[in-house]
Amino acid sequence: MASKITLRTVQAATPSSRDIFVWDTEVRGFGLKVTKAGKKVYVLQFRMGGKGTPTRRHTIGTHASPWQPADARNEARRILEQIKGGIDPRAVAQERRRQEVDLRFDRYVQSFLESYAKREWGERTYKTHESNIRRWLVPTLGMRPLMGIERRHVTEVLDKVPFDSPALRRDLFKLIRRIMNWAIEQGDLGRSPMVGMRGPSKIPPRNRLLTDHELQVILAHTHAEPEWAIWGPFIRLLLITGQRRGEVAGMRWEELDRNDKVWTLESRRTKNQHVHQVPLSDLAVIELDILGQGTTWPRRGAVFQHKPETSLAGFSKMKARLDRIICDSDMELKREWRLHDIRRSFATGLQRLHVRMEVIAALQNHRSIHSGKTTEPYHLHDWAPERVEAMQLWAEHLKKLVGPSESIAMPAPSSSTT
Repeated sequence: MASKITLRTVQAATPSSRDIFVWDTEVRGFGLKVTKAGKKVYVLQFRMGGKGTPTRRHTIGTHASPWQPADARNEARRILEQIKGGIDPRAVAQERRRQEVDLRFDRYVQSFLESYAKREWGERTYKTHESNIRRWLVPTLGMRPLMGIERRHVTEVLDKVPFDSPALRRDLFKLIRRIMNWAIEQGDLGRSPMVGMRGPSKIPPRNRLLTDHELQVILAHTHAEPEWAIWGPFIRLLLITGQRRGEVAGMRWEELDRNDKVWTLESRRTKNQHVHQVPLSDLAVIELDILGQGTTWPRRGAVFQHKPETSLAGFSKMKARLDRIICDSDMELKREWRLHDIRRSFATGLQRLHVRMEVIAALQNHRSIHSGKTTEPYHLHDWAPERVEAMQLWAEHLKKLVGPSESIAMPAPSSSTT
């Protein structure tokens, strides 16, 4: 059957007991296929070598948006020009389908993690972003090809973040932008959907400090639960060392040296990817002796683990439980607090004890407050003796908070005051 294929022609075509074809009278080889089930598909029939070569058939698309008769006819003309140049449209379509699978977001992001993230990010950063990709990005973007992701899809991801988690929303925005920029660098994407998008508002820095009384309350209640053989020492070591939650939670025995009283974190375990040595005060050693069940510590393995070779988890539940225990007592904290506030309070507490800012920065593995491109090569002192002294000074301060006990690992008297 031959007729100029128009919208009326398409609408009038009805299914039969077998597939039927309506061939266009304007563009040779262009046609409409109507299946037995009534599906209407635009096709192009052609030869790749002129007369004597086999006839081939290429599917342009199903009748629906965007494929209307005029659009399908123009696409047929474009493909015919490619055929004249020796390009097989079926091979092109097959390669496009392959790319759509390989460039599907959930698969492409695995390549991003393997080829870029593991090389460029520290272990802590990698774990955080890998978790965010799996939890927040893949459920919404996973099945979409990279080039099919638009601004509205990015917005859809961000809109699912709880209102009280603005930092997470901002982190996800930056993460998607980094993935898209990497795809452009690899030649897999022409233009990022993030171009022109304004990121979430910058989160104002927290300035919550725990007073000495609040530190005393927290210390006293780390002994409140008999089953807190792991969480109690974990919180106390956060207080004693002033290090990051993830660094303390991931502490391993092979990182610790009891003789030299030092905890060495490899670059992959730190936020700034620099090796960091933390002096261990007498209080820290006592806590570790309890965890190691003696003065000869295990040679390897995680210090904190609920089950063998499993990383410490459940921080939110632990913190909520601790808050409930404190609220049930007569020693409530003045206002809401977070575990990271301990680190800020550690640094500020050392300031109050007249420790130099450079020493505090070195203890927390921050770049020196005076460092810069010009001055950094000249400031090479690592403040090692001063750091040891500062850690012991802080330990003595904590001992005063809990009263006459030899160690904060022992329960503090409930009547203790500062």
